[in-house]
Amino acid sequence: MRWEIRVGGIVQGVGFRPYLFRLAKGCGLSGFVLNDPGGVLAEVEGAPEKLKSFLTQLPLQAPPRALVKEVSCREIPSKRDKNFIILSSQGMGEPLPYICPDLATCPDCLQELMDPDNPRYRYPLINCTHCGPRFTLVEGLPYDRDKTTMKAFAMCDHCLHEYENPLDRRFHAQPNACCRCGPEMQLRDRKGRRISCEDEVREAAGLLREGKILAIKGIGGYHLVCNAADDLAVSRLRQQKNRPDKPFALMAEDQKAVAAFCRLDKGTEKYLCDYRRPIVLLEKRQPNRISSGVAPGQRYFGVMLPYTPIHHLLLKDSGLVLVATSGNLSEEPIVFQDSLALESLSGAADYFLVHNRPIHIRCDDSVVKLYRDQEYVLRRARGYVPRPISLAYKLEKHILACGAQQKCVFALARDDRVFLSQHIGDLDHADVMDFFEKTILHFQRLFSIQPELVAHDLHPEYLSTRYALSLPRVKTLGVQHHHAHVASCMVENRLSSPVIGVVFDGTGYGEDGKLWGGEFFLADLAGYQRLAHFPYLFLPGGEQALREPWRIAAACLKQMYGKNFGGLKIPLIEGLNGKEWALLEALLQTGINCPEACGVGRYFDLVAALLGLRMKVTYEGQAALELEAIADKNCGQRYDFSLQRLKSLKFDLAPVLDGIVKDVETGIPLPIIAAKFHNSLVEVIGSTCEEIRARQGINSVVLTGGVFQNLYLLERSHGVLAKRGFSVYTHKEIPANDGGIALGQVAIANERWKKCALQCP
Repeated sequence: MRWEIRVGGIVQGVGFRPYLFRLAKGCGLSGFVLNDPGGVLAEVEGAPEKLKSFLTQLPLQAPPRALVKEVSCREIPSKRDKNFIILSSQGMGEPLPYICPDLATCPDCLQELMDPDNPRYRYPLINCTHCGPRFTLVEGLPYDRDKTTMKAFAMCDHCLHEYENPLDRRFHAQPNACCRCGPEMQLRDRKGRRISCEDEVREAAGLLREGKILAIKGIGGYHLVCNAADDLAVSRLRQQKNRPDKPFALMAEDQKAVAAFCRLDKGTEKYLCDYRRPIVLLEKRQPNRISSGVAPGQRYFGVMLPYTPIHHLLLKDSGLVLVATSGNLSEEPIVFQDSLALESLSGAADYFLVHNRPIHIRCDDSVVKLYRDQEYVLRRARGYVPRPISLAYKLEKHILACGAQQKCVFALARDDRVFLSQHIGDLDHADVMDFFEKTILHFQRLFSIQPELVAHDLHPEYLSTRYALSLPRVKTLGVQHHHAHVASCMVENRLSSPVIGVVFDGTGYGEDGKLWGGEFFLADLAGYQRLAHFPYLFLPGGEQALREPWRIAAACLKQMYGKNFGGLKIPLIEGLNGKEWALLEALLQTGINCPEACGVGRYFDLVAALLGLRMKVTYEGQAALELEAIADKNCGQRYDFSLQRLKSLKFDLAPVLDGIVKDVETGIPLPIIAAKFHNSLVEVIGSTCEEIRARQGINSVVLTGGVFQNLYLLERSHGVLAKRGFSVYTHKEIPANDGGIALGQVAIANERWKKCALQCP
């Protein structure tokens, strides 16, 4: 008897064909296996009981980095093969809709890297079918060497033997190479001159110990790296990178090194050591030897373990904990091309540690927190992308969703799969916009998706919206920003019935032309009702108010206290510049460049300014992060507020803000005030959701939006709602921030298309 077996999923570039070869041999079967555009195709022949054993074992013992999504089987005519063999890939047909993400160095390669008797001892680009670059070097499909950036490197006899041996760990490992035939390391100064040395990585480690800043090429781009304990080096990196306050990521050799400056438990250690190697936010241990300039004003360090052989060698040789921040200047995309790196990073880096294996597509590091013993992804990129999100239904059309303006991530979708891009960034910068457009084209080619329906944000000035509307011969569809947030969380949790959507973020364009962001929706994938929202605040100066929270606070105080606000005994008023206030007051009186916003992120800005904690910010969310960082976890107090149970729900937060002002005036410690503010928001959520349930009969609550990256707020809101009998849903792998809304845009666009098709046949 002979069976044709097709396996779909992440099954190319992860050792799946050698696995099937060994499994077939072990079961005493003949036939063949090959890669084709649909995944892996095998034909196996033998006794019926042996075929059944093969099929049963197939998904159970798959390689650790494989993801088996579908297995289909049908009987075909016998061919009476004598052996089981591995055939070359077939390149005809529709391209494969799965590509393996980049993988951290596996234990076997790490052991070889550190073994003086191994041929690949200290070879900084060692890899195998279980680890190394995948997504970032793939140019086309199927996944073969001639369709990767390794095509220029001919394998030596030793590497070729490994590559062709089905029993070897490097069988058809497309980036396979060694020091004799593969890419090589180079150490260069900031003028591009090569530094002559016996071991480039060891030399680079010495430079780091001397306080130098290095630009280091990895899998998806460059890092800027320095000694994390060196105050001068960290300060110099901040100055050169034009990044005054935003936290830097750290890289440490192992868990023991991390435990010296962060609190670790089994949960956080699990994700720190995960093969995807994300940056994990870990609570600081005090005291510690890390420079205070690494993460000023924060409760957490962002830490990752080494994920390339270069990192492993560098950390071992230097004995340091390293700052490892994206190789770019402020707000630009991560640099991945060697010539551009030398041009744009020479002002920040003293030396460059590079290799000549080209990177085809850039990809930044992923960032996660741990929430209730599960990952809570803040930035989805290396290690996660381009693994698709599976839907519970099949899409009507090929869909492109263009995402938002900040933290932009787009999505391309077909059938029952959504391919979210890696983190693109803020589209205001021309280079980021170019990255956005080129990556869309790359995904379209890889996954054979030609968009028929394009979803975009309602904001007319978003560059992602303008891009969508510029595309020819497609149907475009605007999606409200916060509805997309709710839908994103619904899709991730496989919800289809209506939910109460609590959406807290900074700003998002509302259907009334105002800036929303403190929302209570009744929503499903097809539509939403806005049942309640936070009171609007004025933003005097528009964008300037987002950078200078004192403006929001001063405008609010003037509105609350009238002419008496100048007599308040709080740092904001005592330090108020008369000339600046006169200009701000003129804006309020005329209403010119003074938009209204109800985003909860703006309330965090307002409160941080009232406390004198942060009058100006240098990066998005800074005030909110610092307010969360100081909040006393043991404080159970809150401020009063009123919920007006009229036809449309309204709540008055003036008592909360008045309570904060009085506490500041009377010298209540800032951590207590910060906690009381957080706790007040928790009660607003709980009370409002209870009232909506009483009116609508809905018991499911979705918590989404960038403000819910605040674990103090998320944990307590979740707990209060659960105690009151709600079913509560949060994000996990899909970011709660704008990096997740493209998924929601896809789902909403599909539902609205279906509705239109039914009404307009």
